[in-house]
Amino acid sequence: MKSFLKILLRILAVILIIFGILGCLVGISSIIDGEKDLGSMIAMIVILGIVPIACGILLFRQTTHSDRDSRQISEGNDLTKEDVEDLRDIDDKKSSINDVTSIDDLIKEDDESSRHVNKERKPEADKKSAKETTVTVQEKTNINFLFNLFPYFIFSRLINQIFNNKNDWKKTIEEHQSSDKRFKPNNLHKFGLLLYKKFLENFLIDLFISDDEQKILAEIADYFGLNNSEINSSKKKFAEKSMKKLVEKKVSNRILSDDDKQHLLSLAGFLEFPENKLIKLIIEYAMKVFNQSKDKILSSRRVSPKEEEELQNLAKNLGLSNGNIQELMNENDKSAFTYYRLLYEVENGNLPEMQAPINLMKGEICHITIDAVMVEELKEETRKNSGQLGVTNKKIFFDSDKNVSIPLNQIEKINYYTNYLEIKKMNRQSYYEFEIDKDKSEFVNLIIRNVMKKRSTLL
Repeated sequence: MKSFLKILLRILAVILIIFGILGCLVGISSIIDGEKDLGSMIAMIVILGIVPIACGILLFRQTTHSDRDSRQISEGNDLTKEDVEDLRDIDDKKSSINDVTSIDDLIKEDDESSRHVNKERKPEADKKSAKETTVTVQEKTNINFLFNLFPYFIFSRLINQIFNNKNDWKKTIEEHQSSDKRFKPNNLHKFGLLLYKKFLENFLIDLFISDDEQKILAEIADYFGLNNSEINSSKKKFAEKSMKKLVEKKVSNRILSDDDKQHLLSLAGFLEFPENKLIKLIIEYAMKVFNQSKDKILSSRRVSPKEEEELQNLAKNLGLSNGNIQELMNENDKSAFTYYRLLYEVENGNLPEMQAPINLMKGEICHITIDAVMVEELKEETRKNSGQLGVTNKKIFFDSDKNVSIPLNQIEKINYYTNYLEIKKMNRQSYYEFEIDKDKSEFVNLIIRNVMKKRSTLL
């Protein structure tokens, strides 16, 4: 058993080291090739490379040290009977604290009476006893080392048994402690801490800790003698991740009710999560949801009164202050909202009215005037005139040194471009060409289209 366990541990150590080396090589190769960002590659080297190598070296050293200890005792061919008795006495003290296997059980091939009567034991018997003692001590060392290195892996079966009967977990532990596989007090405490963490992790799956679940956790802590520092450390391990998930879940509903707030405060209180950090998390996720809604509205390039009202209600329902909204709504966003709201109104037939720079006929209404440049392509040159381009319910005009007036009923065709407008007048061979601000071109185009649409409707 000793040799088999030793060989198994060494094979595992070698596998870990080889795996770690391969992980390092893959990570370094990816960094050289520039496949991923440097941060993620360094993290991969640490997780898949350095950590397995370190665990493999520790495991290999542990088995090597065990061999050295075994040789030191095994080489003691001249051990006296008193030396063996000293070893037995030392182990008797250790086994008195609920050890898995006692040394007396291993060397108890002679009964109590024969051990006292046979004072003239042969040297070979003493050597055999010493070797048995070495095996037991070494096996204990390996078990303790494995417990520290892979606690959940080694005892997952017991933990699964406990989870299958959560309400009677104490009975499962007591049955285990009454068997020959019982834990020593120190390992029992470690197992209790591990069990507390697994129960807490399981209870947090639904992001809610009921009174019964709190009671079970308190009983586990009391049974295994866990102190406040260990309990708080266990809670801290899951606190931030759990609170982020719960806040995100609540805020994604686009409203924080009183029950939601109470749920958040209750879980934060149990996990010892600071209230100021909770408020910061709520604002962070609320601003994220608000920002997503705002960007979605702006991406459509139209803002209806209903959408504007819904965005205001969202901010109110998530508890965002005016300061939070101001932080999210920069000057560009505010200008965009104003412009897209105007586009929405025009698109829905609500045309603006303004003072015209020229005299209008009776019943004529000016809907827009903007700065523009009229471009004339002559035979020998291109001439440009700056002025005001305007649209009324009767015509399109250009007010400058060279005035132009195009009645709507004489427009044959209009070509719209990002920062350019071409208007073809009936009985005219060439187009009127106007350069306009690209930020206002969509607005101008919409007004012209709607004016033309209204005119055709009236006709």
